[in-house]
Amino acid sequence: THPNGGRNNRTQDEFDEYSGSGTTVRSMRLRPLLRLLASQPDFYASQQILEINGLGAVRACDVFLPFKSMSVMDQGRCLGVFGTIASVQYVQEDRTVWLNSGNVMEPSICVPVGIATLLLEQFQIDYIDLFTGASVLMFGTVRVSQRGKPYVLLDAPQYLMVDFVQL
Repeated sequence: THPNGGRNNRTQDEFDEYSGSGTTVRSMRLRPLLRLLASQPDFYASQQILEINGLGAVRACDVFLPFKSMSVMDQGRCLGVFGTIASVQYVQEDRTVWLNSGNVMEPSICVPVGIATLLLEQFQIDYIDLFTGASVLMFGTVRVSQRGKPYVLLDAPQYLMVDFVQL
């Protein structure tokens, strides 16, 4: 169900089919891909080739990484990071929202406030805190903060998929 209690309208990407096994190319939309990553823990490390809009044909093991596995060694890599949002924090002096995977030093997604506003509209929610507990998949380049924390900056709302349905 949708976090606002209303019906979670299905989008076209939920109905797109994919086929193949092994290293056959699969063309997938983000929502089914997020659900696949969440439900099959070893999929991200597989040799499966996926056709992803904007990235082309890539092997799952070359592009996907769970939040908790992201480290300073990944700095500069463009990845599809995924996992569950443990907490949300707004930092007023930076005008950013942090979607956190765990404690203060664990990896996060940094969302500029302007993009956070667009996410509220896109996902039809009233409060950014409703992202807590949601599964996410986000594409971006890994950065490292001055304190040594790995994070990914969300440059545009289309690089983030959120699934409020708990598996």
